[in-house]
Amino acid sequence: MLLWSLLVIFAPVSGKSDWLTLRAPSAVFEGDRVEVTCQKKKDWWTVKTVAHYKDGDQIQLSDKVLDLSIRRAVLSDSGNYSCVVAATLGLFPRKETSGSVMITVQELFLRPVLTVSPFRPTEGSPVTLTCETRLSPQRSSAQLRFCFFRDGRALGSCWSRSPELRLPAMWAEDSGSYWCKAETVTPSVTKQSPQSQIHVRRGRSAANTLR
Repeated sequence: MLLWSLLVIFAPVSGKSDWLTLRAPSAVFEGDRVEVTCQKKKDWWTVKTVAHYKDGDQIQLSDKVLDLSIRRAVLSDSGNYSCVVAATLGLFPRKETSGSVMITVQELFLRPVLTVSPFRPTEGSPVTLTCETRLSPQRSSAQLRFCFFRDGRALGSCWSRSPELRLPAMWAEDSGSYWCKAETVTPSVTKQSPQSQIHVRRGRSAANTLR
């Protein structure tokens, strides 16, 4: 499976320093591995420290490590990134600040929604649960798989590539809180739907028996 983060085009950045530039991918999705590179143009300067910033806050300080690695991007990684390098040439110290680059992490797929058909099931009737979501058009080849839950327990076997789960019959004791999870295989991104309360109505024959 190809690594999505290797398929991006590096965006040009207008730097504050002509000695230091910052390189970052122009397209990032949830789950991608992202490399933000603080690149110096003149090799005769000796790097002492490299500080990486996001939205003005320092997020990494290292000795001579020019790259900031985001192992698995999430939406909250979106922001303005920059770097500051402290270097020396002999006895002469120098500190340079790169220009900033905006990284926007996009959703790989939408948060799923659980739908129930029929909406108000009756005892003994079949019910179909559907975990509805949609992949980003730019990542439409990603593989999705699904799992369904009732009151914290998985229904059937996880994980299935089908977004539907057909229950041959439901009864009053099957009433409860239902939800589903959708996830991609590579990269591994998992999202859970909101919970839905399903109340199974008693059939007419059962209601007449209780009278």
